[in-house]
Amino acid sequence: MKRPGHGDRLPSPREAGTGKGEGPHALAAPFTRGSLLLATAAACWPVWRWYAARLGDAGDDALGVAALVALVVLSAGRRDGVPLPAPARRWQTLPATLALIAYAASFPFVPPLASAMLAFAALGFSWSLWRHGTPFRPWTLGLALLGLPMASSLQFYLGYPMRVASGAIALVLLRLSGIPVVREGVYLRWGGELVMIDAPCSGVRMLWAALLLGCCLAALYRLRARASLVAVAAAAGLALLGNALRTTALFWADTGWQSGVALPPAAHEGIGIVAFAAAAVALIAIARRLAAPTQGGVVCVAASRSS
Repeated sequence: MKRPGHGDRLPSPREAGTGKGEGPHALAAPFTRGSLLLATAAACWPVWRWYAARLGDAGDDALGVAALVALVVLSAGRRDGVPLPAPARRWQTLPATLALIAYAASFPFVPPLASAMLAFAALGFSWSLWRHGTPFRPWTLGLALLGLPMASSLQFYLGYPMRVASGAIALVLLRLSGIPVVREGVYLRWGGELVMIDAPCSGVRMLWAALLLGCCLAALYRLRARASLVAVAAAAGLALLGNALRTTALFWADTGWQSGVALPPAAHEGIGIVAFAAAAVALIAIARRLAAPTQGGVVCVAASRSS
């Protein structure tokens, strides 16, 4: 072991804390990615109290816990080559820092749900940085936001527009099948019968479930950022289309078109399950297609190394 002489320069605290390969733009070693996550969670402590209270108020909002469980499970044992503990570079902390600044600045003026969205966005960026070495893993941010207890809020803000959109698509499908239907708001009129697209059939819960599935598939197939965004967008589109197909089928079931026999109300749930299953199968196919170029590239690299 060589002792430093009088002419040798001792490393600065920043250089000593970064380790090999971290460069001058890394933070000190004690400020690791894990400590950034803990600091973010501590800074957002008012949100946790609101979160617990919200879970106790509405049963549907408890579904958000499933998204947080999925985030933890899908990230377990995966550090994507990130050493432990790993110092965080300054630019990597920027997304979480900006989200925290927006959270703190807007906290006195915005509703609690909006503050919680900013806080969970900061937590999603920090979690992604801790587990994957980069703040830009769209599926981690998506699962973090889906973990919010906001089912009732989504129904309030998106319920009516989605009912109108589903009715518009169902109108086209029904007319293509030869049924002279007219849409009146969230109603479908055929002859003297008026079929309503009610709130439970708005497709909000199907949209939430499709987005959850899209984020999980992006994690399972290890999709890149752009491919993950495509998968999430496809999930939203397939959820809207699937709900429109459900609306079309429910119109046939409620009016007894051609058969003259209306299906019992219990058949509504079965039709919804079949519609979501069809959307899920299509989404899985899209995710596998998006993962194919990456998997092919890995195979080619492995083959070139073995040769």
